[in-house]
Amino acid sequence: MASFIAKFFNKNYGIKLADIKSEDYLFGGFNGVPKEVLIPDKDWTSYLPSNELQKMQVQDTMACVSYSALNCLEILLNYQIANNELNQQDINWLRDNDYLNEHNKVAGGFSDRFLAKMSDTSKSGNYLSKVGDSVRHHGLVPDNKWNFQLNFDWDKYYQEIPEEIKQIGLDFLNRFKINYEIVYASQFEEALKYSPIQVIVHAWKKNNNGIYIRNAETLNHAVTLFKPRHIFDHYDPFIKQLSNNYSYFNWGYKWTIIPIINNKSMILKNNNLYLLTEGPEMKAGIAVDNKLLIDDWDKVQRVWLGRTKGDIRDRVISVGLADWNNVKPHYNLKMQEIK
Repeated sequence: MASFIAKFFNKNYGIKLADIKSEDYLFGGFNGVPKEVLIPDKDWTSYLPSNELQKMQVQDTMACVSYSALNCLEILLNYQIANNELNQQDINWLRDNDYLNEHNKVAGGFSDRFLAKMSDTSKSGNYLSKVGDSVRHHGLVPDNKWNFQLNFDWDKYYQEIPEEIKQIGLDFLNRFKINYEIVYASQFEEALKYSPIQVIVHAWKKNNNGIYIRNAETLNHAVTLFKPRHIFDHYDPFIKQLSNNYSYFNWGYKWTIIPIINNKSMILKNNNLYLLTEGPEMKAGIAVDNKLLIDDWDKVQRVWLGRTKGDIRDRVISVGLADWNNVKPHYNLKMQEIK
């Protein structure tokens, strides 16, 4: 693996590669996070944040993994706000704590500098998994609480973060749970229906028409795929169109933000299979006439396959305890209420 990485890293913007871990969630797997089609046409343009450079005047931050992860999360939160998927209590909290601008968008709202430091980014960059785990354990901080200026040097950008700033990130985690899933390159376009994708690319080489093509000598940069063959970057031009035959690294990340304080009942979709993946045991239920019918897995599966006539594409939804409990009362397959 080390020789493979060294072969490609002639010029690096901050990405390190590592093998997929056995405990990683996989896109489309039963052990994944909640999955529901959000953008059928796979175009997240309307929810893009503001442009942000990862390079200081004197040197690069080498934090492309942090910038690309936060761009995905900013896009997702912008989508949730615009589509009324957050309760007003969460929106008020985000606004009161400076995560949102006057238009109720996160724009450039999360601090890349905070995440880069908390995830131990070095002068050789960072791993997707290390940055992802830092987000999950340390949370997100508003940019204006720990911002960065172009005249910073390395030591200033990566100076120690005060405890009161770290606490803001932990407060965020009290309201929002963040997860990531591995998505293989062959699944990128399908996964774009659910989330922008954090991908690893060969940066940057373009043809005479301004379309970016693979630079075979470098695999060196993490960016955000926000619609097919379109990248949101942290260098100008910030939006880059890729060639039809552009190839990425063989996997990337799909992100999810889940409100913890959920005052809304989960909306059941008829004949969808719902899997409880949080808590001491996994449970399965099928949605029928706005009821969640829960029973032995084999029985539920047979009913589900019968009702869908085998057409199960996009009909498996993984849910947490809060959503599972919000649709009570539960019923068995005989439509009898479970006490």
